[in-house]
Amino acid sequence: MITHRTREGNVAVARSLADLLAERAIGKGSVTRGDREGQRLCKGLCEAVESLHASGTVHGALRPSVFQLDVDGKVSLLPRTTSPLGSTTLQYASPEVARGAAPTAASDAFSLALVLMEVLVGGPVRTGSQEEIAALAQDGLAPLPDGFPERLQALAVRSTALEPASRPTPARWRAAFERQPHTRTPRGPLLVLLTCVVGLTVVLGVSQQRAAEARDRSAGRYSEARATFEGLLLGTYDELDRVEEIGPLAAAGARALASIEAEEAAGALGDKEMLTLALVWNGRAQRLLGSLPEAKEHFRRAIDVASELGERPFAIEGDVAARIALGEMGVEERDFKVARAEFGRAIELCEGAIRKGTADRPLRLAQARALIRLGDVSMSSGRSSAPRALSLFTRARKALEDPEVVLDGASLDVLELRCDLGKLAANMAFQAGKRNQAVDLLNEHLELAEDLVERDPGSDRARWTLARGADVLGRSQREMGRYLEAAEAHRRSIEAWRLLREMEPARISWRREWAKSAALLADSLRIVGLVEEAVQLHQESIQLMDELMAAGDLSASFTLEVLQQQLSRTEAFLAAGEILRARQELRDLRSRWAKAGPAVLEHRRANDLGIRTNVVEAELLLAQGRWTGARKKALVVMNAIQAEAMAGDDRRFRMDRARALLVSGAVAEAEGDPELAASSRERSLGLIMALRKERPVDPQLLSLGARVLFTFGRDLEAEKAIETLEEMGIQDPRLSALRAAARRLRR
Repeated sequence: MITHRTREGNVAVARSLADLLAERAIGKGSVTRGDREGQRLCKGLCEAVESLHASGTVHGALRPSVFQLDVDGKVSLLPRTTSPLGSTTLQYASPEVARGAAPTAASDAFSLALVLMEVLVGGPVRTGSQEEIAALAQDGLAPLPDGFPERLQALAVRSTALEPASRPTPARWRAAFERQPHTRTPRGPLLVLLTCVVGLTVVLGVSQQRAAEARDRSAGRYSEARATFEGLLLGTYDELDRVEEIGPLAAAGARALASIEAEEAAGALGDKEMLTLALVWNGRAQRLLGSLPEAKEHFRRAIDVASELGERPFAIEGDVAARIALGEMGVEERDFKVARAEFGRAIELCEGAIRKGTADRPLRLAQARALIRLGDVSMSSGRSSAPRALSLFTRARKALEDPEVVLDGASLDVLELRCDLGKLAANMAFQAGKRNQAVDLLNEHLELAEDLVERDPGSDRARWTLARGADVLGRSQREMGRYLEAAEAHRRSIEAWRLLREMEPARISWRREWAKSAALLADSLRIVGLVEEAVQLHQESIQLMDELMAAGDLSASFTLEVLQQQLSRTEAFLAAGEILRARQELRDLRSRWAKAGPAVLEHRRANDLGIRTNVVEAELLLAQGRWTGARKKALVVMNAIQAEAMAGDDRRFRMDRARALLVSGAVAEAEGDPELAASSRERSLGLIMALRKERPVDPQLLSLGARVLFTFGRDLEAEKAIETLEEMGIQDPRLSALRAAARRLRR
C-alpha cells in the first residue's frame, strides 16, 4: 500500500491489485467474480498497459503487484525492477520471457491475460512449487480456469498462444470489457468443441507422426486440450493445411458447428462471434477437402452472421477471412469479377477498423493479404492495369512494414506475405521488360522462401513457395540464356519438390511438378555440357510422366513434354558424338509421335517441336555423312519457318533457322559449291550475332557462333568464344574437335 499527499493536503492511498485480490480471497474484498465492478477494473488494467505501449515502452514483468489502484479506481503501473525472474513473476510470464528472451508488447499481452483471468475467477492460473511454476512458464502453459466467462474464452486462448504474433493487443481486451456481458453464457457449444478436440488429439498425433520433427511447432499446439481447441477454432486457421488427414478434424469441426447452430436456433447462443469463427473455420476445412460448394456456403453464412454483429472485432475478422477465401476461390475458378469484389470489400472492412483504431494485428495482416491478392488479380487484366496493381502492392508493402504488424521480428505470416509480394513484384518487372530487375527480385523472393522453410520446415506451403519460386527463377534465367544459373535454380526446385513428395507421396501435383522441373534442369545441363547427368535426369522425368499419364493423372497433352525431352536426349547424344544412341533416341521419338492423338498433334507447340526435331535430324544426318538427307531436312525446316514468317510469327525460330543454314552450308561445301556454302554461313552468322545482342551469355549462341567462325577461318574470334565458354565452365566436345583441327591446319 502506498500513501502520498495531494495538492490539497489530503492523504491519498493507493493499493496494489495484489492487495485487492488477497482481500477478496479471505472474504474482505468488495469485488466479486465476474460482476460489473470487476469488468470496470479489468478495463482499467487494459488501459494502463495500452497507455504504456502507446508511449513506445514495454513492461516485461506484469503481475498483480505492479498494478496500483487509487481511491477513485484509476489504475497505474509501477516500473519494472531489474531483479531476476522470481516465482511470482514467472506465474504470469510468457514462454519466451521465461526462457530468457527480451520482453515485447506481445509478452506483455500474455502476462496481462493471466492477470485478467485471475481477476475474473478469483485465483492465479498457474499454481504449484517454484519449479512447477517455472516449468509451466517455459512451456507456455496457461489453461483456461473454471468459471471463466465464455464470451471471453476465445480472446483468452489467443492471448496465451505460443506464437507471440498471434496474441491480441490490450486494446482488444479493453473493447471486450466495454461491451455489456450477456446474462446467459451457455457452455454447450464449447463443451462439444472441447470434447471433439480431446478425442482428436491421438488421431492428429498419428497422422503427423511421419513429419513429427518437422512439425514441432504444430505438434506443441496439440499437446493438450486447450492448445488443441485453439488450433481447432482460432490459432491455426491458417495452418489447417499442415494436417495430413484433414477428414477427422473436419468432421469434429462440423459436429461442433452443428451444436453451436442448435444453440442459436434455440435462442440460447450467448455470443454469435463464436458462430462466425466456427463457420469460417469449417469453410476452410471443407475447401481443403475439395468440397467447394460447402466451403462457399460456410463462408457466405459467416459473412451474413458477421453483418448482424456490427463492428465487434471477431465478427469483422471472420467477415474479412471469409471474403478473402471467397476471393481466392474466385481466382481459382477464373471468376475475377467475384475475386475483385470480395478482395475489395475485405480491404474496406480492414481499413475502416484501422481508421477507428479497433484493428489489431490479424486484421492488419488480412488487409495486406487482400491487397496482395487484389493486385495479383489486377495484373492478370494486362499491362493497362499495371499502375493499379503497383498501387495495391505499394499499400501492401507499407502495411507489412507497420510496427504493429512486424512486432519484434519477421513472423511466419509476415514472411509468407513478403514472399508473395516479392514474387508478384518480379512478375511486374518482367511485364515491364525489366528482366534483370525481375531476376534480382526473384532471388530476394527465394531467400525469404528459404528462411520460411528453415523456420517452418513442416509447412508444405513454405516448401511449395520455395519450389515454385526456384522454378520461376530457373525459367527466367533460361529466357535470358543464363543456363548455368538456370540449372542451379532448378536444382533447388526439384529438391524442394522431392521433399514435398516424401511428405505426401500420394499427392499427384508434387510428382508432376518434380517431373516438369527435372525436365528443365536436364535440358539446361545438356546445354552446358553435362551430358550424362542430363540424359539420366531426362529418363527419370519421362518415366514418371509416362506413369502419371497411364494412370490418368496427367492429360495426354503431356505427351509433348515427353517428346521434347526425347529430343533433348537426342541432342545430348549428338553433342557427345554418340551417333548410334542419338539415332535410336530419334527413332523412339518418331514412334511416339506417330501414336499421339489429334489433341496432341494439333497443338501449337507440336508445330514448334516438329520444326526443331527436323533441325536436329538434319544435324544428325550431316554427322553421318548423309549429305542428301541432311540437305532435304534443312530445306523442310526453312520452308516451315518461311510459312511461320508469312503469319508474322517467326521470331522464336531464329535459332532453328541459323542451325538449318549451318547444315546447308556444310552440305554445299561437301558437294563443291563454295559460294552457296559461304552465303548460307553468312546468313547463319548474322542471325546468331543478332540473337547474341539480346542474350550475350547464351552458351548455345556462343557455341554456334564459334562453329561458324571456324568455317570462315576466323580462328581468333572463335577461340575467344570458346574461352568465354570455358570461363563459364561449359564444355562442348564439337568445339574442342574444331579447335584442334583448326590448329593442325595453321601448323
